[in-house]
Amino acid sequence: MNAANQDATNPQAGKPQGANPQDQNIKVVFQDEVSKVGAYANAVSVHINANEVVLDFGYSVPNTKDPHEIMITSRVNMNHRSAEQFLSVLQNSLLDFRNKLKEAQAQMQAQQANGDANAKAA
Repeated sequence: MNAANQDATNPQAGKPQGANPQDQNIKVVFQDEVSKVGAYANAVSVHINANEVVLDFGYSVPNTKDPHEIMITSRVNMNHRSAEQFLSVLQNSLLDFRNKLKEAQAQMQAQQANGDANAKAA
C-alpha cells in the first residue's frame, strides 16, 4: 500500500495487510479512475530476486498470430514479506469461497431432494 492509499485515521493503514481481523478496518482509496475499473488478467508471470517479488498480470488473446503472446496489463512489485502475506490472504479467500460454494451446492441438492420427495408423496 503506498502513501496515496493510506487512511490517516486508521493506525493499521500503511502496514502490511495480513489475515488479521483488524485489517478489516483498512479504508481502500483508489488513486485514480483507472484503478477503480481494474484490469482483466488470465495470466500471471512471477519474477523473484533477493529484494522483491514482481507480478506481471496480463491476458492471453485467443486466435492471434502468436498464441504464446501475453499482453501485460499491470505490474505489481512487493517485498518478500508483503508477497507472503498476499499469498496467505489469497489462499484463505479462495478457500472461504470454495467452502461457501460447496455449502450452497449442498443446500440446493437438499432442497431438490426435499422437492422430489414431496412430489412423490403427493
